[in-house]
Amino acid sequence: MALPVLLVLGTVAVFLLLPDPPAPLPSPIPQPLDNGGTTPWVDDGDDPLPADPDLRPRPRPNNGAPDDASVADAMLEEAWSAMGDIRSRLELKYKYAEYTLDRSVTLAALMRKLERLDGKYFRGTDYALHYPEGSVDTVRIECVATNGRALPDGALAMIVDMRTGETQVEGTVFARNAEGYVLLGDEAYRELSRVFRESVLAHYNLQQNEVETLVAVTRLVPEDIPEPFQPDDFKATAVGSMGYRLSCSTVRGEPLAKPVGISADYTANTISVTGVASDDWMRPPDDRERLKNRIDGLLDEMAHMALDQLKAGTKVDQLRIYLLGGSWWYFRWAELSPFDVKLAVIDGESPKVTLTVETAFGRSLPFKAVRFVATSAESEGSYID
Repeated sequence: MALPVLLVLGTVAVFLLLPDPPAPLPSPIPQPLDNGGTTPWVDDGDDPLPADPDLRPRPRPNNGAPDDASVADAMLEEAWSAMGDIRSRLELKYKYAEYTLDRSVTLAALMRKLERLDGKYFRGTDYALHYPEGSVDTVRIECVATNGRALPDGALAMIVDMRTGETQVEGTVFARNAEGYVLLGDEAYRELSRVFRESVLAHYNLQQNEVETLVAVTRLVPEDIPEPFQPDDFKATAVGSMGYRLSCSTVRGEPLAKPVGISADYTANTISVTGVASDDWMRPPDDRERLKNRIDGLLDEMAHMALDQLKAGTKVDQLRIYLLGGSWWYFRWAELSPFDVKLAVIDGESPKVTLTVETAFGRSLPFKAVRFVATSAESEGSYID
């Protein structure tokens, strides 16, 4: 009997030592539904229409385009050179046929061996010869492929009027990044630099006749647009009351991987340009003494005009660089813009005017700033180092 009694007593002891069960939680007080509130949005990664931060036009697919602008330039050079050889043979044949074009001649018969046209990027079979209808003396020479594969941006063409020798070219080869945006080479950036500089100086030439009204920015885009760009690739907009921005974000309508632009403001006398990885983009002068020689007369004219205006009662804060003279062609020759000239005045009985140049179209000069000082309307100013 002793063993069963001990087991019962042990079981009772265990139950007595267990902690008390937790008290039941109070029931929540029912609340009315709030239909006027908002539910916090949680990003679960499944949004079927995510916002696209890139608002530029969608590029065409890469389609085998070169991924380096220098390769695209080399392809173009090779293709135009080969088509030039074809044109030369046509001109020779045309001359010996007493200036009569034989429209039955094929490219293979003309070149005798198409291998003559083989190069690094193109084979002779990539070229074609056509005789357009309606013109007895016109020939169309084409490059339609690269080593048998269709060119990613369409055929290249050289249209020749055999009678006059007039030649037109069509088409190009663009380098593109993995997303399909166009990459520009140094030559394209040199041409863009020329366009932007000419635009800034042409607008300045017109703005010198206006004091408080910005000349229409539609005059910013020049008529002389270099290949392969078109007028529609450039956009000019007014910024504030006396500023503007000229930009280029496409080439022949194809979006650029790196859009470029230039902004200027006449009141603030500031200018800035987009930075790109090309030394040929808005390249500044590289010789300090040469620059000083070219702008000596320009700075002297501007400094003395500032002194004359101060003497006539103009306040220092009312002086405007673009109203201090200096012909646009003078800035063009110096490879500067008026916005690169900064004015400082020490006012008093004998005002002192200092003009400083440390940028060229917004890009820093690769040497020490140039400073010019004038203190009297009767004496010439001088440089200080």
